[in-house]
This record gives sequence, structure tokens and C-alpha cells, in this order.
Amino acid sequence: SNQYPIEVLKEHGAGIVICVECCPDYSPVCTDYGDAVWGGLVTLKRRLLCCRRNTANQDRDPPTQAEIQERLMYLVEALKDPHRERANLVISPDVSPYGLLDMPKYQEIIQLGYNTARVALGQWLADEAPDSIREIIRIAKEEEIASKSINEVEYGSRLNYATWRKNATRVARKLLKRR
Repeated sequence: SNQYPIEVLKEHGAGIVICVECCPDYSPVCTDYGDAVWGGLVTLKRRLLCCRRNTANQDRDPPTQAEIQERLMYLVEALKDPHRERANLVISPDVSPYGLLDMPKYQEIIQLGYNTARVALGQWLADEAPDSIREIIRIAKEEEIASKSINEVEYGSRLNYATWRKNATRVARKLLKRR
């Protein structure tokens, strides 16, 4: 499968392609384990708490099956041309604290992506974005201001109008009760 369909997007008329990398940046793993790796022995030591996996010294431990499978998912893309050169903007949130199956943490991950994207888009718009993009944003802001309804002009947003109407109704009821 194509993890980064940049060429397909450009073929279909995309002028600007923003790529988001949601896979961790994998560091190299140690492959110097000697002539044989005894997985059963490593597991037994960990289960009996004789030898826990040292996260600070992972280069001595062989990668787990889950780590190998996760790396294999992205191997095909890693062997292709770098997508960083083909996309106009690449956003890379630091997802290293999260695992592939950390579904319950989706809100944290969404917020992380949103915060990272805001910063990256702001920098890109300020430094590298084509002038045509800046012009489109300026025109869109002008049209947004010009297209406000009479209620928005007089009362503000829908929320402000609803608050105003609720308060006006309450005052009118009080006045009617006094009569």
C-alpha cells in the first residue's frame, strides 16, 4: 500500500501537498546477538524477574515481535524515494511515546497532532508558502467578513444572539408578571 500517495494527489490536481508522518522515527536496532538468540531463555528471565528489559539499554536486547512487525509495516515506504522531498510540507508529531495499539489515548494523540500542525503550518505560511496561498487566505478572510448576516453584524455570533434573546425573553416575562 502507498503510505504517502503524493504523486496520486498531484495527478488529481493537488497544488500543495501536506504530508503528516504518524509513525515513529525508528532508530537502528542492534543485530549483534552472537550466533543464536534464545527467545525462550530471554522470556523466562523476564518472567522470573531475573532480568528485566532495560529501556535505557535496548541495544542489547533483541526487539520484540511487536516492534519487528511495526517496523515492517513502514519498511516499504522507507525503501522508496523520501516523501519529505516530494511533499510541500511534512508535519511530524512526536508519536514515540505512543504504541501502535494505544487506541484509548486517541484524544491525546489528536491534540498532539493539532498542536504540532498549528506550529508547522504557521512557520510554513510565514517562510515558505507560495504567494498565491497567502493571497487565497487574505481573500477568504475578506469574504468571511463581507458575508456576515444582519444578525451577526448587529448581535455578533449565533451564541451571542442566543444569549441576548434569552436575556430579552427573561426581562420581558418579568415585566409582564408585574402588570
